[in-house]
Amino acid sequence: MGGLKVSAMTWVAFALVACGGGGEEAHQALANVAEVAVGMNHACARLRTGQVSCWGDDYSGELGDGTKTNTTTPVAARDISNATEVAANGLASLALLSDGTVRGWGMTVLDSSLHPVPIVTLVPTPVPTISAATAISTGDQYHSCAVVSGGEVYCWGLGTLGQLGDGSMMDSLTPVRVTGITDAVSVSANGRASCVVHRDGRVSCWGSGIFYGIDGSVPMDADGLTDAVAVSVGDYHACALRATGTVSCWGLNSEFSLGTGLAPGINSVVDVPGVSNVVSVSAGSFNMCAVVADGSVWCWGDNQFGQLGGGEIGTSSPPIQVLGLPAAESVSTGGFTTCAVLRDHTVSCWGSTMFAPFANSTTPRPVLAY
Repeated sequence: MGGLKVSAMTWVAFALVACGGGGEEAHQALANVAEVAVGMNHACARLRTGQVSCWGDDYSGELGDGTKTNTTTPVAARDISNATEVAANGLASLALLSDGTVRGWGMTVLDSSLHPVPIVTLVPTPVPTISAATAISTGDQYHSCAVVSGGEVYCWGLGTLGQLGDGSMMDSLTPVRVTGITDAVSVSANGRASCVVHRDGRVSCWGSGIFYGIDGSVPMDADGLTDAVAVSVGDYHACALRATGTVSCWGLNSEFSLGTGLAPGINSVVDVPGVSNVVSVSAGSFNMCAVVADGSVWCWGDNQFGQLGGGEIGTSSPPIQVLGLPAAESVSTGGFTTCAVLRDHTVSCWGSTMFAPFANSTTPRPVLAY
């Protein structure tokens, strides 16, 4: 590597490396990927082998390789060979294993008045008391949730905004049962709230109240949703994928994260114009992306670092198509970066990374294994 330099023009969204002489060195794209999860400054990919590889900021051990070494090249999270789902937040990562247990790594931040020192775990560690889990999610406000077989939901971590859903405003290192939820099929934890999709298509949310049309620490139904198949929660908004293939959003329309031209403010459920036949959705802090059946990806909302992938900087409403992206299977957006798993099982990303603060990519670039 002695003759190489990193070009500010090509080091983008998790790194392309260019030869000093101008030609691009041959590199291998990260392959065999089944799922990707994007945090604030790192990302993790679940491989079809069941392994998990992570890259980006490792300040808090969120890459799971036992170090605190930042890297633009994916590294294997230790001792994981049978993951069925992966999740990432600002400072931590989570994996659901095929035996129904959950492992987490990175930093746990709790109420500083009660827990002045954050808890840092450098390698994947079992989450206590969780078994028979079927779905997981972890949020940037330092809490995580899991759906277990039968449909109950358990959450743990920071709870001062009611985001654990147990009726209290208390933190908990041990998972606590969310009040009244017995038929959940999926969960999304992010920002200051959490939401679940019920078997009958309803969506219930809990957490920091007014931004989501809810009231604190116990679940409340989102108005008018009876056919949801998935939900994703941002910092101050949430969006549901409906059985019709359309997307509906609600909450604070900051940076037009609801995908409409409504003035910023608190809004009830509204339909997102311009997208149909949607198969996957993901919420970032103040933006949203959706994969449609033809494999194209459409994004809207905050775009100060190019995380919408449309080739330009600047907030967008309604949705715009990501440019130059081969057909995608799924998408994950977190912080100021977005990544998609493509149909060839590689990953492309766009937006910002702390490793390239002066080279934000407004269009997709592949994630490289080496």
